[in-house]
Amino acid sequence: MTSEEEMAELQKLSSEYNPDVVGDFVGHRRSSDAITAEYARADPIYVLKTQALANRYYQYRPVKGDGNCGWRALAFGYFEVLYRATNRERIEREAARLKSYNTLLNRVGYDQDLYIDFVQETLDLLDRTAASLGRQDDDGEQKLLASFNDEGISNSIITHFRLITSAWMKSNAALYEPFLLNVSIDQYRAAHIDPYQVEIEHLGVHACIDAILKPAGIAVDVMYLDRSEGDEVNTINWEPDNPDEGGIIPKLRLLYRPGHYDILYKQEDHIDLTVRFVSTQDPTFMPLPSQFGPNDLSWLLHVPGMSMATPTPYYPNVSYEPPMDAIAPDPFPVPTHSIQQTPSSPVSDHVFRMTRYQLDVDYGQQASPHNEPCQTEAMKQAGESPAHYKNQEFQPIIWSPGNEYNKSGRDGEPH
Repeated sequence: MTSEEEMAELQKLSSEYNPDVVGDFVGHRRSSDAITAEYARADPIYVLKTQALANRYYQYRPVKGDGNCGWRALAFGYFEVLYRATNRERIEREAARLKSYNTLLNRVGYDQDLYIDFVQETLDLLDRTAASLGRQDDDGEQKLLASFNDEGISNSIITHFRLITSAWMKSNAALYEPFLLNVSIDQYRAAHIDPYQVEIEHLGVHACIDAILKPAGIAVDVMYLDRSEGDEVNTINWEPDNPDEGGIIPKLRLLYRPGHYDILYKQEDHIDLTVRFVSTQDPTFMPLPSQFGPNDLSWLLHVPGMSMATPTPYYPNVSYEPPMDAIAPDPFPVPTHSIQQTPSSPVSDHVFRMTRYQLDVDYGQQASPHNEPCQTEAMKQAGESPAHYKNQEFQPIIWSPGNEYNKSGRDGEPH
């Protein structure tokens, strides 16, 4: 089969693709392994690409394939990314910016009486999202999901997005006409952008991102799952027009399969927003180190039990030097230890007492295998121990039959 025949077959499959329309408009997150399992018996290229996809993107969110999935994925992703940014002022700025598009809609010929209700649904959801952040709700994402699964709200918002995209394409026709063949920009808008339940094409995705998402500071990645060469999906990136000064760019990731869009997530996209809503007045609040300068360690003051004061360790005023004749000659001698530090002030009211084995400098000479103090197995491995083979006083422990049966119990009585 030639490449032209393969492309024709792929186009036929895309045109005849009839996705499952049962379920929510926007579903809950699922493991990306489900996509791998779905293509487990498909073309080997799909098998390899879906396996690599699951390794990089651990979850995906299914979008209902009703002819509006691309628009709905873009619209829901826009709201979700704004919510994850937890910046109420940013959402309020977005509401004002989208409302300003009414002037553009009027200029290209849309009747305000026909589109004003769609605009209001978008603004209302932005207001509810900002209010959810202000109340520090921990179920704001679920409320956003519920709104997009309300048919009236969801369809109004994606219709508003269609109108903005259509007006943007008409007012910036020079950007998009080079991609059209034998049709004008108005003909393309009338056939592919304005009608309801007509799936979005790549040019429409491009225009929607240019008009709505890039000015909002949102980056977009679209992954194309197709039969092209390679072991991974092909990706097209859109960078925002005005990224935040902090350098953190929120990103929306879409997965395109012939005729259908879903939303992808990386591990870092999953944020427990309840942690970020803790008030700085809360005594348990601890800021992240990233909020401070690279050389600013004052964030350690917020860690329980930590202090920036210089620690003052307490050592006894004792100097200990083992006698030279107590150290066996060794090509790798055990280093001696000397503690000669006078404390400024003790950190505890308890008196530190030295045992006689620490104070008695002649202990190493007096000890023998028969009268040595109780030692652990670890201590017996030390070169200074008389039970160690490197010590010049070393004698092997000799087993005696009498010792096997003449052990005393706790009260001194034989067993």
